Amino acid sequence: MRVRHTVVIGALAVALLTASLLTAVAAPAAQAGPPWRVTAWGYGSRPSLEAAVAVQGLDEVDMSWYFSHRDGHIGVADNVKVWFVDEAHASGVDVYATLTNRANADSGFSGAIAHRILSNPFRRAHHAKHLVALCVNKGYQGIDLDWEAIYPSDRDRFSAFVEVLGRKLHAKGLKLAIAVFPKTSEPGLWDTQKPYAYRRLGRAVDEFKIMCYPYHGSWTAPGPICPPGWADQILDFAVTKVAPRKVYMGIPFFGFDWYSGSAHGLHWDDAQALIAKYGATPTRTASKEMTFKYRAGGVSHTVYYQDVGAIAAKLRVIWDKHPKAGGISIWVMGGEDPLFWTKIHDKLKPGP
Repeated sequence: MRVRHTVVIGALAVALLTASLLTAVAAPAAQAGPPWRVTAWGYGSRPSLEAAVAVQGLDEVDMSWYFSHRDGHIGVADNVKVWFVDEAHASGVDVYATLTNRANADSGFSGAIAHRILSNPFRRAHHAKHLVALCVNKGYQGIDLDWEAIYPSDRDRFSAFVEVLGRKLHAKGLKLAIAVFPKTSEPGLWDTQKPYAYRRLGRAVDEFKIMCYPYHGSWTAPGPICPPGWADQILDFAVTKVAPRKVYMGIPFFGFDWYSGSAHGLHWDDAQALIAKYGATPTRTASKEMTFKYRAGGVSHTVYYQDVGAIAAKLRVIWDKHPKAGGISIWVMGGEDPLFWTKIHDKLKPGP
């Protein structure tokens, strides 16, 4: 901009021009895409909900309270918190019912439960009917389907069930989300990946949530939970099969404590307690996650966990590489640094 110094400008005009110039200088770079949608799984942590809502950093919570039974009926956890659903709704946050193929909250994922339902078209339709009724009766905006350990041989039947469920939910104005294992090829390299036909499932659902974790776990030596480069590769493949606006990057709020040949999950606040107790010194890894070592009872421990810097590095995968993606899905609310939500808002929902 050129300004003629010979022009006399009134005080008000000078003030307005100055403010305009300062705003232009201070303004951040243009956002890479529209505000992304933020979803998170949880069990009903009020501190997490309050921290997320305070900075307008959350659009949807997925409550992990429901279980698929072999006969097509739905089991309910003992810790359902009706007040949490009410508070989320009052804050403008959508609430979905998360459904797992587990017998109860203390059981693992069961391919046998899934197979029993999927192997019979009547049971598939029966189960879908009950899920629609659950949403209508409890006021949920949709179903979040988190079926894992599905038999690879049930791949086509699982897709058929998701298609039926999607049609029934959509007919009532409800939504369907699905959690899937990460992969970079079809049908995938491992049995955990093969049941998920990305293209077919992607057409049937509204939110396609890819669990970009854990890259390391109990089956590996200690290492990062979600390296950003790996997550980028996962999303690169996904958007060739699924409409990008439906694709959500799963982001871990958790970490692991490796010792005695196994890995035990922990949250940010757990890591802070260990650091304080054992005088550990965390360092940042190439993946931007934090790590430290300590000894307890003569046993060596290695911890990897998420902090604000680690979360920011993961968000940049969406911001820099996948601006057309739908958003992120977080596992899990509870025990995180409240600043995580501020960072999520700042990165994914910046103002004009």
